[in-house]
Amino acid sequence: MKRVGRRWKWDIGGRKTWGRYLILAAVILAAGILVDLVCQRDVLMLAAGERGRFEVPEEACTWEGFTQTEDGWVLSDDMGVLSVELGGRYVSRFGFSYEYDERLSVKWYVWGPGDWGPAIIEDHNGALTQMSVERLDRPVERLQIVWGRDEMTPEAEEPVNEAETLTFRLREAFWVNSFGIRWQRVFFVWTVLGLAAFLWLGRHFIARHLEAGFLALALGLGILMIVLLPANKASWDEEVHFFHAYCVSHFGLEVKTNDMLERLFVADKENYPYSLPDNLDERRAMNATLNQSMEEEMVYSRGHALAGIYTPAYVPAALGLRLGFLLGLPFTLVYQLGRLFNLLFCAGIFAWAIRKIPIGKAVLCAIGLLPTPLFLMSMYSYDAFLTSLLALGFAWFLDEYLHPQRKIEWYGFAVIALSISIGSMPKAIYVPLILAVFLLPREKFADRRQELWMKGLAAVLFLVLMASFVLPTVLSPAESNDTRGGNTSEAGQIPYILSDIPRFLRMLISSICVTFPSYTIGSSVYGTMGHVALEMLGRVISAFMLLVLFADEKRLGSTKDREGRLRGGARAWILLLCAGIIAMVWVAMYLAFTPVGENTIKGVQARYYIPLLLPLYLCLCPDTVKINIKQERLYLLTLTGAALITGAVVTQSMLGLCG
Repeated sequence: MKRVGRRWKWDIGGRKTWGRYLILAAVILAAGILVDLVCQRDVLMLAAGERGRFEVPEEACTWEGFTQTEDGWVLSDDMGVLSVELGGRYVSRFGFSYEYDERLSVKWYVWGPGDWGPAIIEDHNGALTQMSVERLDRPVERLQIVWGRDEMTPEAEEPVNEAETLTFRLREAFWVNSFGIRWQRVFFVWTVLGLAAFLWLGRHFIARHLEAGFLALALGLGILMIVLLPANKASWDEEVHFFHAYCVSHFGLEVKTNDMLERLFVADKENYPYSLPDNLDERRAMNATLNQSMEEEMVYSRGHALAGIYTPAYVPAALGLRLGFLLGLPFTLVYQLGRLFNLLFCAGIFAWAIRKIPIGKAVLCAIGLLPTPLFLMSMYSYDAFLTSLLALGFAWFLDEYLHPQRKIEWYGFAVIALSISIGSMPKAIYVPLILAVFLLPREKFADRRQELWMKGLAAVLFLVLMASFVLPTVLSPAESNDTRGGNTSEAGQIPYILSDIPRFLRMLISSICVTFPSYTIGSSVYGTMGHVALEMLGRVISAFMLLVLFADEKRLGSTKDREGRLRGGARAWILLLCAGIIAMVWVAMYLAFTPVGENTIKGVQARYYIPLLLPLYLCLCPDTVKINIKQERLYLLTLTGAALITGAVVTQSMLGLCG
C-alpha cells in the first residue's frame, strides 16, 4: 500500500510485477508435486508387474500361535508370529487388516538382502483403524510380525485377564507398490515455500507491520498442523475441550450424541493419543470408521448443556463445528474446522495485541509463533483463548501506562478489563493481572470520579472471578479429584497443609525455583506439542528467545523519567501479581492433582506459564541492556527464526504421519 495524501492506495504493481508473481506461484505449485514424485521415485521406477496391491500368498507365510478359521487367522496362544518370505522384492508399504476391539501394539522385524540383523519397528494402532500399515520403501528378504497379549494394549488400565477374553482375528496381509499423490506432503511443501516467498517479497512491509507477518505465519503454520494431524485427540485434554465445544456449538439447543461421540469425549481406546495413525493409509481407515459412525442416529441427550463459565472460550471452535454440520461435511472435516476457527480467533487477537503493544513487539510475536503456543491455537484448547486475550489486555494496558499524558477513554479501559476478565474465565487464577490498572497515574483520568469507577470495576471483576475459583475449594472441598494423579482429595489435602505450613511453603518455593528457567524460556514451555512432540530444540529455542528479548525495544523514545518505560515500582507490582498467580497454580495442583501427603507437587505443566511470559519478560529484563539490531532487521529475524523453529518441530513430529 502507498500513502497518497491522507489516503492509502493499493500498490499492485504493473504487468511485469504480476507476471513474476504468477511465475513464482507456478514454481511453488510445481515444486510441491515434484517433491512428492521424488519421494516416490522408487515406486515409479518399478516394472509394471511389480506395481499394484498384492495379497501375501499362503505359501509365503508361516503361522505360529494362530488357528485358521473361515474368517481369517485367530490368535489362540499368548504369542503369535507371522513370518513372510518375500525373496528380496521391493516393498513400499506392507500391512494387514484385522478385527480387534482394543488398541493394538505389535513388533515388526524386517530383513533386507544381506542384512546381518533385522530392523525393528514398534507399531501402535488405535481401536478405530482395524488396519496396520508400515512404510518400508526397500527390498525385503523376509519379515516377521509378532503379537503378544501382554503387549497388545500397552499401559492398559485393566490387567491382561480382560484382554485374554478378546478375540484377535487377522483378516488379510498385503503389500502395496502404487503411486498416489500425498496431498498432505504436497501441502507441506507449498506452505513452506509460500511462507518463505512471503517473508522475502514482503520484507519491507512486514518490517513496518510486524502484526501482518505474524498473522500470515501463524495461519500458515497453524493450518499446516491441522492438515497434518488426524481428527483425533492430539493435545492435552483435547477430548474434554472437544466435548465442551460440541455442546456450545448447539448454542442452547438440546445436545444430541451417539455412541462414537460419547467415546470421543473421553480418553478411551478410540481416542488414545499415543496410537495416532502412522501414515495416510491408516488415517484413511480411521476417517472411514469415524465418518460412518457419525451417520448413526443421535440417540443420547445431554440436555441444553453449555459449558458454564468456560463457555466464551469455546465459542470460536463451536462456530467452526456448527458451520461444518450445517454444510453437511464429513465428521473428520467438521472436527478440523473447529480447530481452524480456534486458530483464526486466537491468531487474530494475538496480531491485534502485537499491533497495539508499544514495546516488546518482537517478544510478543516470538511467544505466539513458537511451537507450543501456536500448537495450542490450532487444537481444541482454552489455553490459547486465555493467552491471546491476556496478551491483548496487557498490551493495551502498556499503551495506556507508557503514555501518561494521554487521557484514558472508556473504550480503552473496556478492552483491558474485558480482555483480561473474559480471557480468565476458563482459569480465573490469571485474573489478578487486571489489577495492573491500579498502576495508571491519576493524570490519566478525566477526573477523580472516572478513576474511582474504572479502578473499582477492575477490583470488582477481580473479586468476582477469584471467588468463583477459591470459594468452592474453601467452602466445599472435594473428597476426590483428578484420579490421574492418584489418591487425590482437596478435603484431605487442606488439613495436611495446615498441619505444617512451613514445610509446605518450603516445598512450594523449591518447586517454583527449580522449574522456573525451563518453564519460562526452555523447551518445556516452547518445544512441546501435546502428545505429538516432547521438548524439542531446547537450546536453540532458549538462545533464540534470549536474542529477541535483549534486542527488542523495551522502552519508548522519550527521555522523561515517567514516560516511555516501566518504572521500578510498576515492575515490582506486576512481578508480584505474576508471582501470586504462579504460586496459586502450584497450590491448586497440589490440592487437585497430588495424592494426599506427598512431598512433591504433581501436575504443573510449563504451558501454564505461557499467559505470564510477556509481563515476566518485560519486567525481568532490564531495558538498559540491549543487543543493537535495527528494528526492521529484528522483526524479520524474529519472524524467520520462529518460523524455522516451529517448521522444524512440525517436520520432525508430524510430517511422517502423512507418509
